[in-house]
Amino acid sequence: MLESEGNDHSYKYLNSKTHVIETVPGLATLGVNDIIANWKIEQKIGEGGFGAVYKVSDVTSSTHTSYALKTERITSPTKVLKMEVVVLRALKKARATHCCDILDSGRALGFNFIIMTLVGASLMELRKANKVKLNAFTMGCALSVGLQTLESIQELHNVGYLHRDLKPANFAICLDDVRKIYLLDFGMCRRYIDNENAVRRPRWASGFRGTQRYAAISCHISREMARKDDLESWLYQQIELTSGELPWKSLEDTVAICNAKEKGRTT
Repeated sequence: MLESEGNDHSYKYLNSKTHVIETVPGLATLGVNDIIANWKIEQKIGEGGFGAVYKVSDVTSSTHTSYALKTERITSPTKVLKMEVVVLRALKKARATHCCDILDSGRALGFNFIIMTLVGASLMELRKANKVKLNAFTMGCALSVGLQTLESIQELHNVGYLHRDLKPANFAICLDDVRKIYLLDFGMCRRYIDNENAVRRPRWASGFRGTQRYAAISCHISREMARKDDLESWLYQQIELTSGELPWKSLEDTVAICNAKEKGRTT
């Protein structure tokens, strides 16, 4: 009933129980117990502007292990899953330790999908849930988290990519080892080196990428982002995880946030 080519499946159609319902433009919504190839939907974890995420299991396996399924409409103007697959495969080839394993990827009934390691709570969720220190981590915990997240950024840069959307919500703990942290969501990544491993020439202007609260100043002023800008976002994240908030937390205007960040550099 299914046709595929190589390891990257291109399925003609799904199990007869499967249905797709669009609740948000660009999103493919699946129901519990629907089956895509060998993957059975257990529950919906969430959805965002780029796609939906589900908890799934392998119907061909004798042991029950849960994984994450991410979907994206083929017609979506933002092809984030394609970049995510490319980056995850590059990290896997490099034997990176702070990223999810990619098990499957393909196209089915009008949407693209990938199967990867299921992770635990994000750093954002853990920070807000901390009862010891309100909305922040203890200093020891923040330092440990800082080192691991910095290692994950180094692994990404080592394979030639910028993340461009670093924030606590894009880091999560491993389900099997809560002391291990994974870097997530590579849909906004950009390759900063060419085929000869030389740094690419910067573009004259670049659109805003990322999240206002954590974005580097270069991003605010439409400059091409570089490795230093990922580190700037990491620094803002560390400040928030340690103190509980950033000075521009209450600001919404992009220019005002940028000005606050520039002021922070000189005070």
